[in-house]
Amino acid sequence: MKKHLLLLLSALFLMLNNIYAQGRTVSGTVKDATDDAPLPGVNVLIKGTSSGTVTDLDGNFNINLEDGQNALVFSFIGYASKEVDVTNSTNISVKLDVDAEELEEVVVTALGIERSERSLGYAMSEVDSEQLGDAGSTSNVMNSLSGKVAGVQVAPVSGAGTSSRVVIRGNAVLSGNNQPLYVVDGVPISNETLKDGGDSADNGDVNTGDGLSSINPEDIESMSVLKGGSATALYGSRAINGVVLITTKSGKGSDRAGLDFNTGVTFDMVGITPKDQKQYAMGTLGNEPTNPKAQTSMWGPKITGQRSSAYYDGVERVVSAFDNYRDFFKTGVTWNTNVGIYRANENSNIRFSYSNMDNKGMVDNSTYKRNTFNLRGSTKLLKILSLDSKITYVNQKAFNRMEMGNSVNNYMGMMVALPTTIDHNWLKDYKTVDGRPKGYNDKETNPYWTMNEVVNQDELNRVTGMVSLTFEFTDYLKLLARTGVDYNALRQDVLQPLYTPFYEQGRAFQRTNLSMENNSDFLLMFNKQVNNFDITANFGGSYMHDIRQYSDVGSSNFNSVDFQNPKAGSQLFSDYSTYERAIASIYGTASIGYKGYLFLDVSARNDWSSTLPINNNSFFYPSVSASWIFSDMDWDTPDWMSFGKLRASWAQVGSDTDPYSLALQYSLDNWNHNGINIGRVEGNNIPNRTLKPSIQTSYEIGLDLRFFEDRFGFDVAYYKSSAVDQILGVDISKGSGYERAIINAGQIDNSGWEFMFNYTPIQKDDFSWEMNINAAYNQNEVVSLTEGVDFFQLISIGGVSVQAIPGQPYGAIVGSKALRDADGNLVVDDAGRVQKQDGNHIIGNGVQPWMAGWRNTLNYKNLSFSFLIDGKFGGDIYSNTEASMYSLGKHEETLTGRDDYYSGAGWNPGNLVNVDDQGTSTPYTNSVDPELYYPSIAGISEFFIYDASFIKLREITLTYKFSDNLIGNTPIRNLSITGHAFNLVYLWKNTDNIDPESSFTSRNGQGIEVSNLTIPRTYGVKLSANF
Repeated sequence: MKKHLLLLLSALFLMLNNIYAQGRTVSGTVKDATDDAPLPGVNVLIKGTSSGTVTDLDGNFNINLEDGQNALVFSFIGYASKEVDVTNSTNISVKLDVDAEELEEVVVTALGIERSERSLGYAMSEVDSEQLGDAGSTSNVMNSLSGKVAGVQVAPVSGAGTSSRVVIRGNAVLSGNNQPLYVVDGVPISNETLKDGGDSADNGDVNTGDGLSSINPEDIESMSVLKGGSATALYGSRAINGVVLITTKSGKGSDRAGLDFNTGVTFDMVGITPKDQKQYAMGTLGNEPTNPKAQTSMWGPKITGQRSSAYYDGVERVVSAFDNYRDFFKTGVTWNTNVGIYRANENSNIRFSYSNMDNKGMVDNSTYKRNTFNLRGSTKLLKILSLDSKITYVNQKAFNRMEMGNSVNNYMGMMVALPTTIDHNWLKDYKTVDGRPKGYNDKETNPYWTMNEVVNQDELNRVTGMVSLTFEFTDYLKLLARTGVDYNALRQDVLQPLYTPFYEQGRAFQRTNLSMENNSDFLLMFNKQVNNFDITANFGGSYMHDIRQYSDVGSSNFNSVDFQNPKAGSQLFSDYSTYERAIASIYGTASIGYKGYLFLDVSARNDWSSTLPINNNSFFYPSVSASWIFSDMDWDTPDWMSFGKLRASWAQVGSDTDPYSLALQYSLDNWNHNGINIGRVEGNNIPNRTLKPSIQTSYEIGLDLRFFEDRFGFDVAYYKSSAVDQILGVDISKGSGYERAIINAGQIDNSGWEFMFNYTPIQKDDFSWEMNINAAYNQNEVVSLTEGVDFFQLISIGGVSVQAIPGQPYGAIVGSKALRDADGNLVVDDAGRVQKQDGNHIIGNGVQPWMAGWRNTLNYKNLSFSFLIDGKFGGDIYSNTEASMYSLGKHEETLTGRDDYYSGAGWNPGNLVNVDDQGTSTPYTNSVDPELYYPSIAGISEFFIYDASFIKLREITLTYKFSDNLIGNTPIRNLSITGHAFNLVYLWKNTDNIDPESSFTSRNGQGIEVSNLTIPRTYGVKLSANF
């Protein structure tokens, strides 16, 4: 680690030295010849060299020349290049003419190779920093992609600095995380979620975020999403689920010193909350509870304004119903401040940025703070040698993140269980004089004890960096050599003090996760035009080394409130594990373009993985793609058609497995016999020495059409992929002494359509309206597992599980069904309780196959307004919250029948039958006690499966840029103020009490809701200035 830091710092200091080199200076301005508008980003090169600069935001430039350098070449995409003699000039004005033939978009593709977008034979999408916007990035920058890229599903997790689940073109692997590889400035980074809400044995915990949650959104210049196999094949086995390329900001684009500053505040407001019935009070059998701490369900008397002392504390009060959900959770506040300082000349540039994020959560004593320091620069060391380097340090501290899922410390779970006739404010007196909790039930449950006494804090220190050297031997041949590091140190400290409900004896532990991933690569690049052919070839290699260490030390059963720490308890526990993995690779690409309208690309890569058997650790995967721009051929096309391209690709991508899957693992216990340590077999998996890589084969075809000078366009793509020889652990008989066996088995197929439309209804000098629509459909099927294995379980909670089942889409929700007779009537017992069918059944699917987004941007003079509406369709969600509310008598639907039953008139919901031993059904006509009927419904999963489809107003942004007339005489170059809102309102949904998008885990087990705190509605304002 020290070596990497020294290398990075040395490189950055070298750039600082080069930045201040002086020479004869020529300055000037570059404008559009049509309207005299300044042109930012124009390349200004010294003729005969590769040295140069680019114009700033106002089209200005400064460049140093040596003796004998008397000509400058100006070039810009969409404009004809121009050479200017500056022998006797120190200040010039240059005007560039539009060249329609040169108008094309350059995008960043695999390995950081810049390509013309028109030449690509596969689908990719690029989103710049302006399109990402400010909304939704408080928790994770990836949330800002929601609804903006076709085929990309984003599932956010509530809370600042939390993970985000991103899936591109469907789930492709059974046992992996199905998330894409993230590459920042050419270097892959770790995006591991170290702690997730579904990780613990009871499926409840905090979410400590992932690799993307610690990235400062203000440092991002753009994102490129690579979707198909041909787009991702060059990244090897880790790219089987797609790739997201992130380019960060640098000092390029300016020939002077400058400063960027912005500060803003966002407010998180509680979203959808359950609707409690407010007509009946706490109790049982229609009466007040005789034991208020044991009888906390809402099956008591009708609320009529009566007084009662049947509460946990015995205080007499007027019986009332309270809205505890909205009153308990407060408005979370997040302050974001960012400062960027940069300096550049024609040979060098450097940028330093600092970001501070300070969040106060939606409950007291819940905070998240993140400080980010980023330094990046590049310089030309020699005429043929350039250096690029970056180092980023992140420190984030979280205190008492809100726990999720089935955790006993889940605040929303506590509010669901709290009787509606108890005001949560009464519970603020949460502790007795002798320091014990005072709660509302027989476990003394009290959210304020959790809030003020329980400690759950984590701190992450992260260092990422890279150094690259580029040797430009000629104008068509260069060599890139690069190395990068991603180091993470996460420590979590947890204290459940003495007397804590469910942990009455006390518990404390400290968990530490250390990881360091190194990626080094080289790439030899050739690009030359020969007559009518554009020839590009690349050859390179890479080496990835990933090492992780995990430790967990703690104890339980404390003896004193004054001595509570991980070593203070009488029962000690500890765990330690290590993880090491390496992949070596070589790869190559070749591209041939003919007359700018016909392109053919081929690539090949071979990986050698340390986690596979030595005779099976090499896997080769090729790709081929082609594009035909038929609108640019020498034939007549209609004037209204501005562009037309047909593309196709085919590729294979492989994947390996986790370390230590090939042989038994052993560990030593902390005691010995006759001086010899006692050992044991570690883990519950049977290893497999014959594992081979999983291979995914895919193909794609697409059509891109644009009309009326690009005022209207659409892109459509069809893709199909099949991943075989999946590596997974299948359940086996525990009589073997193990729980799972690691095997090659299974096949998952994905196919689908992606559509993108863009339309500019209005384009005038002072007003424009741009519209972008994207839509996608993914059809997924688990084709097979292995003989004798009927399912592969992804997650299980509360009697409901999410599974991969042959013949079904990935993510089948499995649970119980009601027993019915041949006519569909519910079978009940003698008391009217609904009966279950034997076994478990498929009751839904947690993956949404359809998705769409509609974004509009309107600009009027200095005012810009945009909004995004998006939706997902066809998936299901199981609500544990709804089931709990049925059982507790809190659900509004449990009111039906109470008036009749408690008045003595009797109640029967109808369509109930008894079935005798011979299978004969007879109508059940007896009166049914709602307190027995509804809890029996609560125990049957199928009644709480809901259509999770929705349409949402996702995002609104309004920006005003102050005119030059207001700031022209100040040091401020650009000044703007932005108001934004995220996750505003559902325009349509099929769930009443829950958020259909909520999830307590970012892993594969999607489709289960367990007292989730919904994604908050976020409102904010930001002030931005450039100096």
